[in-house]
Amino acid sequence: LRGGVVPIMDLRQRFGQQQTQIGRRSCIVILEVVREQMQQVIGIVVEAVNAVLEIPEQDIEPAPSFGSHIPTDFLLGMGKLDERLVVLLDIGRILSLADLRQLATAAAQPEPA
Repeated sequence: LRGGVVPIMDLRQRFGQQQTQIGRRSCIVILEVVREQMQQVIGIVVEAVNAVLEIPEQDIEPAPSFGSHIPTDFLLGMGKLDERLVVLLDIGRILSLADLRQLATAAAQPEPA
């Protein structure tokens, strides 16, 4: 990000899966995570990005307590897009405060010469 250092995390590994296989559609999504007055800019490796959308609050339903391989603590809810539902992750909950502190410390370290 214009000369800044941003820590990167593989979202698949965070959910206990194998490392993301980097391909032509792989991306790093830059996020600003705020949790309990702690702010951190991070990048997450994802397999692909199909679109970036803004979902109105009235189109977000509570997360179901069943049917997902992702712990419900990590879910913000279910968003309605046309005729389908999409899972909305709460990135602030995916990363613990200890994770955020560790990322902030790593980002503050000087680069090796």
